[in-house]
Amino acid sequence: MFKLKTSLYILVLFLITSMAQGQDANNLALDATVKDQSGGKLTGVDVTLMQDGVLVTKVKTGKNGRFDLLLDFDHEYIIEASKGGYVSKKMYVNTRNVPEDEQLWGYEYGGFAVDLFQSIEGCRFFNS
Repeated sequence: MFKLKTSLYILVLFLITSMAQGQDANNLALDATVKDQSGGKLTGVDVTLMQDGVLVTKVKTGKNGRFDLLLDFDHEYIIEASKGGYVSKKMYVNTRNVPEDEQLWGYEYGGFAVDLFQSIEGCRFFNS
């Protein structure tokens, strides 16, 4: 009886672990913080995610200035961070050409900062 209970416990644990890994696989998980020029965390920043030129989602940073995004493989992304009174920033991410065996586990890229600086009256900035 003890062996049966132990075997069932191990099987359930294996299934739970497999399901949890499956939820995180096949994507790139981004975790970032938006900061101002003095290093302070910016709240209420609009973060827009475009996938292959199509809007996927919009989120706002919270009190901690953070945002999280999940990017599927085999796409090109533009992530834009914008807030009134600050110069917007666009970031390009390409998840194409990642080998299939590497995609099985997914990736996590966290802890990076997006720095926005305050707009200067009379100055214009252009994206190229």
